Amino acid sequence: YESRGTTGLNDHRRRPYQSMVTMNRLIVFAGLPGVGKTHLARQLAATLHAVYLRIDALESPFTPFGDLRDFGYRSASNVAQENLLLGHDVIIDAVNPLHCTRALFVDLAAEMDIRLIQFECVLRDVDLHRRRVSQRHRSDPTTPNWDDVMRCACELYQQWDEDIDGKRVVVDTALG
Repeated sequence: YESRGTTGLNDHRRRPYQSMVTMNRLIVFAGLPGVGKTHLARQLAATLHAVYLRIDALESPFTPFGDLRDFGYRSASNVAQENLLLGHDVIIDAVNPLHCTRALFVDLAAEMDIRLIQFECVLRDVDLHRRRVSQRHRSDPTTPNWDDVMRCACELYQQWDEDIDGKRVVVDTALG
């Protein structure tokens, strides 16, 4: 099979082997630090044998250089694209607080014509959330403390709007 000058995200539609692969999925876990999204994302990645991309891991080597803006999210989107083209399911683990960062994954799924499954993890039990964050921060001081999480919730995290951000399943991690 020879490509005839096509480039970009839509190339996969012209590859004959693509139809032999079952439709792969882009699965995104979003939510504030400490709600349990990483635990759920890792479990599902292991079960599905999916590629697991954690924004914190992509960004951590670069945090000493200052504000990363959405670079970690853009990197994750690019790496996800490469793995989706190989036929892998991809799981993204990210706070994903902004409409613009959520749009990266919504747009990627639409351009690649693949299934997007989004989970917004919440922890409505505030005392349990605080305990989880405090335990994590004690064992790893580089993780956000409770004040950081509350600042993120109040100043940064934009309420999910399904018209902008796409459909999602809300998972309250205190329920099991």
